[in-house]
Amino acid sequence: MILAEIITRLKGQMVINLLITFFGLITTVLTVRLYGLSVFGELVVINAVIGILTIINLIIPPNYSVYKLQDDPKFINVLLFVNFLLAVFVIVISSIYFYHTLNGLSFIYSVIYSLFLSLQSFVDVYCQSKNKLTQYYFLILSMAIVKFLGIGLLSLNIPDLTGLLAAYALAQFAMIIVSAIYIKKCEPQLRCKLDYLIVISFFRENMNSLKGYYLSAILKRVNDNSLPLIFSAYLTKSEIGLFTLLQKSLAMGVTFLRVFEAALFHRQTAKVIDEDLRKFIPLLLLTHLTVLVCGAAYIYFSIEILMYELVLISFLLYPLALTVTFRAKLFGQYNTLVINTAALLSLTAFIISVWVMKFMGLPGLMIAILSYSLLVIINAVVIYFGWKIINNEK
Repeated sequence: MILAEIITRLKGQMVINLLITFFGLITTVLTVRLYGLSVFGELVVINAVIGILTIINLIIPPNYSVYKLQDDPKFINVLLFVNFLLAVFVIVISSIYFYHTLNGLSFIYSVIYSLFLSLQSFVDVYCQSKNKLTQYYFLILSMAIVKFLGIGLLSLNIPDLTGLLAAYALAQFAMIIVSAIYIKKCEPQLRCKLDYLIVISFFRENMNSLKGYYLSAILKRVNDNSLPLIFSAYLTKSEIGLFTLLQKSLAMGVTFLRVFEAALFHRQTAKVIDEDLRKFIPLLLLTHLTVLVCGAAYIYFSIEILMYELVLISFLLYPLALTVTFRAKLFGQYNTLVINTAALLSLTAFIISVWVMKFMGLPGLMIAILSYSLLVIINAVVIYFGWKIINNEK
């Protein structure tokens, strides 16, 4: 594997992710137009419930599993068995919940959807660990296309929540079945051994390492969800809305960074990339340009052009790129101490800065941009220098 091949592959994966985002957007628009806001709102609630239930998949964190699977091939049996048990848990709890909130076929489709959605995390981890991300992204893209077509076709005969859930369940079912066939082809000896002792032994031996990952997952969720809650105490709803538009513009570039980060989670690929990280600067600059162009169009069609603010927040791509690069290195060393420290320090600085800037009388939107920038930069700096200190690099 050479660097030029990796760069070409990453470009292809970014294009696929762009198509996934596109189909996700038009699927949402189609859903609202064909089924109405009320049905779409019901779907949002169902997705939220399933999202809460599938948090249990973090019992073996994906960031841990990807590296463990590369370092210990036998770990796949533990991972498969645990994911099977978790899928059973999800289907039981979702059945109890949806039995009281949905009727008839809607109930059946929602349970099928939740079951196969819970199994997707195993496919994700497997493909990352085996450097088969292109195949995984194609599976996600195919699922997005099937979902889009299913919604359009089923709406002709079942123009209610049942038809919408049927389309989602069908797409998720097809994705998991194709994934299972593909993984079985790659791993012909793979069996789901129902051996509880192996699982108990695994947790007993690795619990100290897993605790750091659990804290990391909690801190990530807190960081992701605390921003609007903290802003709501100091900013107007309009100011929060404007900042969210800017943040969503930046998210377009972050999506591409996630592709790069996923590649770094494969040890052999990461080793080749480390040989000359400067080769990826043009790709980062292209991503920056994409954020500016697409972000300007997105904000313009939403409300108005906020070019100065967009340019300012777009430069956060660079500390974010630093974060994903060295966070992957730390996860590769099974080191969560630096990552968790960075999350705590950056969140603390964010909270304090919001209060200080509000006290100084700065405009609400500027408070949001500057405090968020501080959070991102401090997180990147702590992770970068933490990694250098741990590895005794100057």
